[in-house]
Amino acid sequence: REYLGIHRSTFLIGKDGNVLLQFRYDSIQRTGNKLLLYSNGKSGIAALSGHVLIEPRFESLRILSGDRVMVSDGKSWGVTTEDGLPVIPMMYSALCYNETNDHFIVREDGGWEQIGTK
Repeated sequence: REYLGIHRSTFLIGKDGNVLLQFRYDSIQRTGNKLLLYSNGKSGIAALSGHVLIEPRFESLRILSGDRVMVSDGKSWGVTTEDGLPVIPMMYSALCYNETNDHFIVREDGGWEQIGTK
C-alpha cells in the first residue's frame, strides 16, 4: 500500500505521514488498486500514490481491466485509458462492456453495434 490512510474521505495521508491529496475533493474512496475521487458530483481516479490520473470531470466512471475506464459526461459514453487518453470516442448514447470477449456494445442513432479495442 502506497498510502497510510484516508482521513474523513477528504485527504490521503502518505506512509511518511505527509498529506498526498488534500481538500480538493468532496470524497476519496479506494477501489481495488485505484482511488475514486469525487468533486461537485463528478468522478475521477488517482493512483494509490496520490498521483491524479483523471481529474473529477465525469458524471459516471467505471474502471475496467486492462487500464481502461468507461466514462460518461451525462449525455455520451466512451472509453479512456487510466491516463485519460481516448480509446473509444465519447459519442455513444449507451455503452456496455462484455468481459468474456473483451468487446464493447455501443448504441448510436438507435442501433446497437459491437466493437473491439484491439
